[in-house]
Amino acid sequence: MTSIEHVVRPEPAPAHLARTPGRSERRYRAAVALALGSVLLFGLWLGAGVGGAATRRLVSDLVFVVAPTVAALSCRHAHRVRHGRHTGWAWLAAGCLTWAAGSLVWTVSGTVLDAPSPFPSLADVGYIGYAVPIAIGIAQFPRSAGNLWSRRRVYLDSVVVAGALLLVSALWVLGPVVHATSEPLVRLDALAYPLADVLVASFVLVRCMVLPQARLRVWVPLCVGLLVLAVTDSRYVTQTFTGTFRSGGMTDLGWLLSFLLVALAAQVPAGDSDLPVQDDLGRPPSLAQELLPYAALALAAWAYLTTPAAVAHPGRYLWLTGPLALAVAVRQLLVVADHLRLGHDLGAAVERRTSQLLHRDQWWKDLVANLSDVVIVVGVDGAVGYVSPSAHTALSHWQRLADATDLQAQVHPEDKRGTFDTIRPVLEGEHRFGFVECRLRRADGSWGWFEVTAVGQLDGRALRGAVLTLHDVSDSHHLTDRLTHQAYHDALTGLPNRALLMERLDAALAHDDGTGFALLLMDLDDFKVINDRHGHASGDAVLEVIGARLVATVRAGDTVARLGGDEFALLLSGSRGSVRRTAERLVEQVVAPIEVGGRRFLVRASIGVVFPAPGDVETPHSLLSHADIALYEAKARDKGGIVVIDGPEREAAAKQVFLREQIAQPVLEEFSVVYQPIVDLGSGVVRGVEALLRWQHPELGAVSPADFIPMSEYGGSIRVLGWHVMTEACTQLGRWRRELPDHRLAVGINVSIRQLDEPRFAERVLALVAAHGIEPDQIVLELTEQALAVDFETAVTVVADLRAGGVSVAVDDYGTGYSSLRYLHRFAADVVKIDRSFVAQLEGSAHTEKIVRSVVHMAEGLDLQSIAEGIETVAQLELLRDLGCELGQGFLFSRPVPPGEITALLRDGHPLSV
Repeated sequence: MTSIEHVVRPEPAPAHLARTPGRSERRYRAAVALALGSVLLFGLWLGAGVGGAATRRLVSDLVFVVAPTVAALSCRHAHRVRHGRHTGWAWLAAGCLTWAAGSLVWTVSGTVLDAPSPFPSLADVGYIGYAVPIAIGIAQFPRSAGNLWSRRRVYLDSVVVAGALLLVSALWVLGPVVHATSEPLVRLDALAYPLADVLVASFVLVRCMVLPQARLRVWVPLCVGLLVLAVTDSRYVTQTFTGTFRSGGMTDLGWLLSFLLVALAAQVPAGDSDLPVQDDLGRPPSLAQELLPYAALALAAWAYLTTPAAVAHPGRYLWLTGPLALAVAVRQLLVVADHLRLGHDLGAAVERRTSQLLHRDQWWKDLVANLSDVVIVVGVDGAVGYVSPSAHTALSHWQRLADATDLQAQVHPEDKRGTFDTIRPVLEGEHRFGFVECRLRRADGSWGWFEVTAVGQLDGRALRGAVLTLHDVSDSHHLTDRLTHQAYHDALTGLPNRALLMERLDAALAHDDGTGFALLLMDLDDFKVINDRHGHASGDAVLEVIGARLVATVRAGDTVARLGGDEFALLLSGSRGSVRRTAERLVEQVVAPIEVGGRRFLVRASIGVVFPAPGDVETPHSLLSHADIALYEAKARDKGGIVVIDGPEREAAAKQVFLREQIAQPVLEEFSVVYQPIVDLGSGVVRGVEALLRWQHPELGAVSPADFIPMSEYGGSIRVLGWHVMTEACTQLGRWRRELPDHRLAVGINVSIRQLDEPRFAERVLALVAAHGIEPDQIVLELTEQALAVDFETAVTVVADLRAGGVSVAVDDYGTGYSSLRYLHRFAADVVKIDRSFVAQLEGSAHTEKIVRSVVHMAEGLDLQSIAEGIETVAQLELLRDLGCELGQGFLFSRPVPPGEITALLRDGHPLSV
């Protein structure tokens, strides 16, 4: 095995994405097209000679007022959009306006006033004075900060260029001008033009010597425009003294082109080119920048040699040629010095870069050596070329890893095929990358989970092998296993939860081999009492014991799940008989006493059993729903019982399932409230009514309250329905009070114990009563004895709050539950309602008569009203009168009727005596 010699690094991303032109870019392109078109049209017009001399002069003069003004406005705009970062644009705008002012004076005097323009004139102030703000503006722009091109050399190059241009101007312009006139003012004015032009041209060319590459797009049109302006001015001076200048001639085209180029430069979209240039390793000057001084010298030499006066009298221009030659000599010395320094810096840079590469290579080696991940380099022949030191703590027999066969021996047998199906294509060059998770033998002999990443190594286009990176993810897998277990198991008992039960139900339905299975739902009866009286810790301990007992009772292949609270589910395999016997054993195990924390608890359980229907019609959800119905029936018939749904019972169960689904989300528009009169048994006068709920289902028709009320209690929708009845009853009572002020009715409203659990129940009831303008004692809330037995303490607290607000409370179905006199005393009720089962047995049953008499006497003794329910015969009415019962209700007087019939009954005023 050898050390790592190559490190695979990511290749740079291709830089081929083009930037989409923005609005400013499109505007700039339109400006370029407009400028080129304007120059072209103006040139064609001048060349064609269209119009007379006066017209041509007028058009030209106006163009040279408008063109520099447009350039000035464009520069001012550039200064504003760049938020004043470069004052150079403002100075350029001032220079253009100065030239435009001179042109305006020229136009007014020569065209408007029709006076000949003298030379010199006031217009020359603008034509010559523009050079000062232009030069200042050019100097204001940022310069490049490269450090390989010496600033001293830049300055000397600037001197060389300026001197060369000055020599050319002296030979071609200044000399002829000086000899053309003897008048001092004319000579001074004539000399000022080329000197100003040399100033502008020198500043422009010098600026080009230090021009950042990022600003070429701005500076090319700007520099060209200003150079064209300088050259055109010089041509104008020459033509003026030779008598060949004519306004409206082709010389005018140069001025137009120069100002349009300046305007275009100002319209280049602001962007990265406006940011400050950072000092970096430096960039050598471009070829054009390198040749610029030589080009200027060549032009000066050509001008010198082609000027007879200069050749004949060389000493005449020695004041320019001498310093220029000295500057050139010094520049060349600096060039040699720069080259020597560049060579030295280049050698030092190569040494420094080599040292950096060696250091980085060692850094990568140290990094790989100290990685916790294992790195293995495998050649195309399968030979292992390198194994990182971390392998000795991560892999078993890492010293023996000589080829791919040894690697394969480290992989778990169940993972070998998948692992090498992923790595082999990388080694064979079919794929560049591969990833797989597998188990590898660790150094301690155990199996650990590893992420294996294979990356092909290329030498040019030839495959050299692959780099395998092994990352230990055992902790992540263990965490995933724990999280998965938590997701599918109950935290308290460790039993499977609903999600896992549904998966196993689905599997059981899909792979039923005919041996049969059943789903059992078990609910602990009155388990809430344990939590309320002894605390949730005791309740949790009881649940753990019961869970363990259930697991011990069933076979190993069966499933015991906790669905939540005190509800368990069991998935049992076997025949119907064996399942039934197992259910009975489960009940026996649950009822056995449980010792927790020094206390002894007795628990009963109800069980619903369902067998899957033949065929493929069953689903896990439908099976669970049928089992829920069976459990509901078991609790309704006799707590601690077992109900099996099978065969013909499934149709009825299916209806129950449908009904339960419908009642789970009740449509309140399908429900109505009817009222049954409560009558004074002595006089037959209506003293009150009981509000009763009715359901007219669109498919099932009228559904009996005996069917849907218990289901709504079981499912929790009783809260919605209860508030619906409460609201409707209070609304109707308020209406009766307004329409029938002489009748003071009381309305009895049935309340579920689930409603008493609601936060601020008493406060909401009292607010509802007040909102409808009725007296609180006109509302009688009726609670059954069974409801009180479930959570008596909660009921006592809520009822106390209600009675404090003036609401009356009745104990409904008295005598059918578990109430005692002590409970009745603590409950502080106002009314006792005798259950209809006692009323129905009054005739011919002396025992029942004694029970009813004792209830009536007890109510009198406790100062409670007694109301008999379910009076259907005259004989029952007479017996209740004889026993001293005050009030009663039943079909003998009236069935439950809509509120309109109660209104008519009250308006009629006749007693309901029989």
